[in-house]
Amino acid sequence: MPSSLEAALQALQSPDALRPESLSGLSDMDAAATALARNLWPTLPLERRQEAMRLCGELALEHIELNFDRLAVIGLSDSDPSVRARAIANLWESEDLALLPRLIGLLREDPDAVVRCEAASALGRFVLLLEETEADDQRRRALEDGLLAAAADPDVELRLHALESLGYSSRDEIPALIQEAYAADERSRRSALLAMGRSGDRRWRAQVEADLRHPSPVIRREAARAAGELELRPAVAELVDLLDDVDPEVQLQAVWALGQIGGKVAERALLHLLESAGDDPLSAAVDEALQHLAFLEGTRDIDATLRRQRSAE
Repeated sequence: MPSSLEAALQALQSPDALRPESLSGLSDMDAAATALARNLWPTLPLERRQEAMRLCGELALEHIELNFDRLAVIGLSDSDPSVRARAIANLWESEDLALLPRLIGLLREDPDAVVRCEAASALGRFVLLLEETEADDQRRRALEDGLLAAAADPDVELRLHALESLGYSSRDEIPALIQEAYAADERSRRSALLAMGRSGDRRWRAQVEADLRHPSPVIRREAARAAGELELRPAVAELVDLLDDVDPEVQLQAVWALGQIGGKVAERALLHLLESAGDDPLSAAVDEALQHLAFLEGTRDIDATLRRQRSAE
């Protein structure tokens, strides 16, 4: 047994507080290590399982070289719904199609509403994966049918999580579901805008552009995201205006959208904002958007462009 794995298993069983670094040995477990962890897991106190699953999720986000997917799969069968929900969330990067039956089962049958919503959201990346590969098989039909059933569930949150994931699907039933949600309350409208962006369908252009001026910052933010995903060049002027939005989250989403759409107007607005932004999340987002824009338009040197702009001024 590797020493790092042994240390991680001992840390799980210790009465001492868990230190995140002590769990790194649970990353990239082989079959034998996974079997050991699976046998140990149900014997741990509930609070220990909850904390371990939370810390492993945080570690994976902070250290891209770590992968706790096999521990997360163990957590899918935990008796506690909060552990199951966190386990699903921890699989956010996995595209292992072998997970589909488990996730669809949790979507359809789990007694906990939060777990079912988490499963509905997690299945979205599989809808996209199968859509991109143009697969037309039993797995795709079972996935989409499961989400369509959830989109008709009495639980509003489950319906909306399912709709968001179905945004990636080209099934004929989806546009009507999106339109129905868009015409409902603000929470539903937010999910509809998310699905519109994911659809890649420019039939939604008018609604998305109109909502860039919506009084709710939540709706403006989602509209900006959708405009970027749909690459709506006519929305650039409105997105530039949103760079001065009173809500920081709207600003960040507008920056991202301008980087996705590109063009001279978008580039000038982002360069101007970069000069005035401080050392904060907005500045980092602008720099990232400019790098993406440069990649889209021929890998021009953003630093050189910025120097030329300063010289001209």
